[in-house]
Amino acid sequence: MVINIYKMLNLRKEFSAQLWYRFLLPLGLLVETVSSEKMVKGLVNEFFPDEYVCDLLIKGWYVDGKLEEARRLAGEMCRGGFEIGTSAFNAILDCVCKLCRKKDPFRLHFEAEQILVDMEFHGVPRNVETFNVLITNLCKIRKTEDALNLFHRMGEWGCSPNETTFLET
Repeated sequence: MVINIYKMLNLRKEFSAQLWYRFLLPLGLLVETVSSEKMVKGLVNEFFPDEYVCDLLIKGWYVDGKLEEARRLAGEMCRGGFEIGTSAFNAILDCVCKLCRKKDPFRLHFEAEQILVDMEFHGVPRNVETFNVLITNLCKIRKTEDALNLFHRMGEWGCSPNETTFLET
């Protein structure tokens, strides 16, 4: 349906970057990330994507459970001069944690630490959502002591807990 709306708007030339990036792309990601990424790449000459669009695409791959595709796209974006934002890194972090929970919960700490190191390397700050992702996933594998320790250390990164954090701990 989203692709049909896209074609209809493109044929009628009633198409703006704002409409595409803020409305159609998020809807498209609910349907199929592959098509959405192809459309963004096809439209790059008309409407240059911003960090928000790139973050949305990475989140789309994460929702599909395709970590390698999310990492591939993040690499392409970096090479293309885009900065990967906290939101995209948090999506990748959550995907890594979920995959670890399913396959090998003992690897969660190591794999999450690698994402946090990547964030630091790229100068991307941790935010409350970063901590919420970690705390939630630690609680789901019954590492509540680790989750509480992380909760108490949030201030070291200039973060304060929000309502989600309190619901998770």
